Amino acid sequence: MKRYGWLVMPTLVLAGLASAAPEVELEWERTGAEVEMGPGDAEVRVEYRVRNTGAAELRFNRVESSCGCTAALPAKRVLAAGESTVVKAVFEKGKRQGRNENVLRVFLEGMPEPVAYLKLAVNIVEAMQLQPEILYWKRGMVGPREVRVQLHPDHAAQLGALSFNGDLMRVKAEPDPQTPGQYVLMVEPVAYERSLREKVVVRALNSSGAVVGEKTLFVFVQT
Repeated sequence: MKRYGWLVMPTLVLAGLASAAPEVELEWERTGAEVEMGPGDAEVRVEYRVRNTGAAELRFNRVESSCGCTAALPAKRVLAAGESTVVKAVFEKGKRQGRNENVLRVFLEGMPEPVAYLKLAVNIVEAMQLQPEILYWKRGMVGPREVRVQLHPDHAAQLGALSFNGDLMRVKAEPDPQTPGQYVLMVEPVAYERSLREKVVVRALNSSGAVVGEKTLFVFVQT
């Protein structure tokens, strides 16, 4: 898992609206982070370190997230003058794909507005790509169709077993001799005179033979 980050933000100084509210001085090591998740990662954890550079004790109230996929809490809720802590964020991948961007809003007790906005960008790497992901034969069309399977060089080593209904389709997979890490699937319905709505499940394996990615190819025949 790769991690990236944006560097130090100048000290944040906020004066409370009410006369009794203390002056807030927080210095963040970073207010944004970018991480990469591999196909086998279920979650990623990111920390944002902050220091109370003011003279008053500060109390964290809550951290709100713009996405339900991310939960965040400060390691310490009470931060004395000069003390440091971290806001810990946990992003859960679930069924998400591609790039996911999230904003965390940090609130202190007695202050209605956030004292910091922390950005988190998560790039979810897929073990393979199918092109195309849907095959469609219109009425009168016959013959096999081609699908390209590209394996990620850092996360997938080979193509796994294909799952499909052999009574309804013929599917053959061969490595592309011209492109390392790429396979060619040749897909053809057994019969064209009847409608078909089927799928082919394609799996990518790592060097140990474990499944690290799965894609579904959808196959349709119109009569």
